[in-house]
Amino acid sequence: MSPPPNCLLEQIKNSSVLCVAEEHVRHGGFGSDLLLYLVAQEILPLQFKHLYARAHHFERYGSQHYLRQQSQLDAQSMLLALAGNLHD
Repeated sequence: MSPPPNCLLEQIKNSSVLCVAEEHVRHGGFGSDLLLYLVAQEILPLQFKHLYARAHHFERYGSQHYLRQQSQLDAQSMLLALAGNLHD
């Protein structure tokens, strides 16, 4: 992983919440790599929210929009997560 820009690291240091959204499963994706990098740099977010793709074991299949909704990666779900109102 290439190191993040210093201005981003400063924003993370000064923030109380770090939220990462990605269309990848929880393990082995950008969110877990970023958190490992931050810990190694002794930058510890007070709260880490990781929005990631769920396994595709849904009752039916559909469009990319449908799959994002099922993983709570659609715009409405992400806004709810940022507001602290999304539950697993």
